[in-house]
Amino acid sequence: MTSAQLVAELKGHWMVHLARIAAIVSGLFMVRGHNWARWLLVVWILFHLVISAMHSLTQLLLHAAIFTVILFFIFRRDASLYFTR
Repeated sequence: MTSAQLVAELKGHWMVHLARIAAIVSGLFMVRGHNWARWLLVVWILFHLVISAMHSLTQLLLHAAIFTVILFFIFRRDASLYFTR
C-alpha cells in the first residue's frame, strides 16, 4: 500500500478513528473522576446509536440496550458523587 492510499483510507474513516479516540479519552478521564468524560461517553454512545440506525433494527436495539445500561450506571447517585468530588 502506498502512502497516498494510506492517507486516502485514513481520511475516509476519520469518524471511526475519532470515535475510538473519544472512547479512550472518556475512559481514561472517567477513571480520574472528570464529569465531562462521562458526558463524552454519552455522546460516543449516541454516535453509535445513529450509526446503527442506518444498518439494521437489531443493531439499533442492541446499541439502545447498551446505552440504557451505561446511562443507568454512570448517572446513579454513587456515580454522581464520584464525578462531583
